[in-house]
Amino acid sequence: MQNASDGIERIDNPTPEEFYREFVSKGRPVILTGIASTWPACGRWTPRFFADRFGDTPVQVEVQRSQDPMLHWGEKEVLQTTLARYVELLSSESPKYYLNFASVMAQLPELHRDVGSLDAYQVHHRPYPERVRRKLRLSPIFWFGPAGAFTSLHRDPSDNLLVQVLGRKRLTLFAPEDTPNLYAPWHENCSSGRCLGGYSPVNVAQPDLERFPRLSRARGVDVLLGPGEILFIPIHWWHYVSSVDVSISVSYWWFHRLSQWHWSTAAWVPLRSTLECQVRQWWRARAA
Repeated sequence: MQNASDGIERIDNPTPEEFYREFVSKGRPVILTGIASTWPACGRWTPRFFADRFGDTPVQVEVQRSQDPMLHWGEKEVLQTTLARYVELLSSESPKYYLNFASVMAQLPELHRDVGSLDAYQVHHRPYPERVRRKLRLSPIFWFGPAGAFTSLHRDPSDNLLVQVLGRKRLTLFAPEDTPNLYAPWHENCSSGRCLGGYSPVNVAQPDLERFPRLSRARGVDVLLGPGEILFIPIHWWHYVSSVDVSISVSYWWFHRLSQWHWSTAAWVPLRSTLECQVRQWWRARAA
């Protein structure tokens, strides 16, 4: 696996038109600066803030015991708790607890006052009516975890503006062309109602080239994302994410083409692969 260190361009406060022309339309990752750095959230959102203000809010957190996706997904655990109790768990060395893929922004709508709007940067290839634009924008997703929390290598079925609010995150990105070298799609640990075809079985933190020899051909790009920075991850780009510090981030997902929204599931996992997954799950259920 060949990684280029911090090979993603940083651009300060581009216009939405420039952002679309140079990056969205070309499927090029970029780090945007000077946009989110002035948001009140960047100075206000700390573990203590959430424990004191919203401590009784119920949340579901992921229990992380292994970075190996084969083990992690095979033994996936979750814990039902509150924000106050979760803040206490941030100091746990093993296992790690990660409040990920969370709808906290919907649970606590007052948090929207602490962030600015990115609507202008969720640009489209043509001027759709506003009611269509709303359909193409997804609800913000909240990520809050300790140093060492991670998200396995995967790709999203939409474009993503990942806003780093607190702490730092390290990401490794791979272009869609590297999909065969990442041994995807992967369905070995799929279960009823959960298809992992958008994930890779590769452990980016500890690559095993004997197990996955084609990984040596993959060309990753390492990125260190700091507070107030926004990473644009184009649709279908693979990314592995780990927290360097206690970290809070928000993902703003959208589709810049209407056809991507209509075919989002099929684009994430090819139809043939999805059918194979469903057949495999059916056989497992029948054998049980």
